[in-house]
Amino acid sequence: MQINYKIFLDLVNKKNFNISDLSKKVPNTKVSKNLTYLDIVSFHQYIQARKMKLDISKEEIDNFSKETGGRFLKQALDLLLTKLNIPKKISPKIRYLKIKGSGQVVANCDIQKRIINVNTTQKKNDVKLQLIYIRHELEHWKQMVDLFRCDATSDFIMHKIAFNLTLSQRKIHSIDAGNYDFVKNLLDNRTNDPMFLKYYQKQKQYQRKIIKYLGKIDENSPRWNECIQLMNEYNSFNQITANKINYMCSLMESPAYIPEYALGEQLFKPNGCMLKDFKLISQSTLNTLIQEEAKNEVTHTQNFKNLIKSQPNPIISFFG
Repeated sequence: MQINYKIFLDLVNKKNFNISDLSKKVPNTKVSKNLTYLDIVSFHQYIQARKMKLDISKEEIDNFSKETGGRFLKQALDLLLTKLNIPKKISPKIRYLKIKGSGQVVANCDIQKRIINVNTTQKKNDVKLQLIYIRHELEHWKQMVDLFRCDATSDFIMHKIAFNLTLSQRKIHSIDAGNYDFVKNLLDNRTNDPMFLKYYQKQKQYQRKIIKYLGKIDENSPRWNECIQLMNEYNSFNQITANKINYMCSLMESPAYIPEYALGEQLFKPNGCMLKDFKLISQSTLNTLIQEEAKNEVTHTQNFKNLIKSQPNPIISFFG
């Protein structure tokens, strides 16, 4: 069975598109009389997830599930690195960390320190659930690695990380009226700053190691354009993360949910229907978005529409 993803894009690009239209039936389709636009999104997610399934056995999980603390995290990460063919020579570190003021954040990926932080609140959680969270953050780390591998984005990511580390070393964790002039002057003259140059050289060393093991991204490959879009989103990080639908549909975040849900389905519902579950999750989240828009809390429709247009190789996710 084939479903043309262009049908979904045509709907979103209509002038009178509303996010609630995703629940409508697709007219004149030979696939199914009851096929909705949301089904197309779910099917697209399902295809992506199938490509990302990992061959993890119960025995492999049992091997590290008896461990605790740092040993558990290391063995869980090592298993994923092996399954994803990621050399340990360039892999991130991992630790439990109390993530302050994080709300419901269970983990994050610090690309500057190259470390995955799992919130200490998760220590007593099911080991399979923690493995799923690590898989999500590992995808974010892979995004960062790809920026290093792409000639169009490598200098950007190396400068950004080096500059942020320079600010952190100088105890500047946010930019405000009191330090704006200092930060701007530092940014304009960073190539003359010894501390910046030290951090930049460390990024160059890391880049050489990445390319040694993974090679460069081909200029003619779809991933090249995705890296450029990802770089642009990093430049607009504060604007994108300020709105829930912007963030969830962004190229920064949405690709990390696909392997997370694929692994979750594999570990918790090995005999279930992944496509059906993707649709249930998408429908639940879509209902929430429609309710929020109806209450004028946020305007999801236009944000959603703009983001679909901006993505050269769209990977759409409703998963929060």
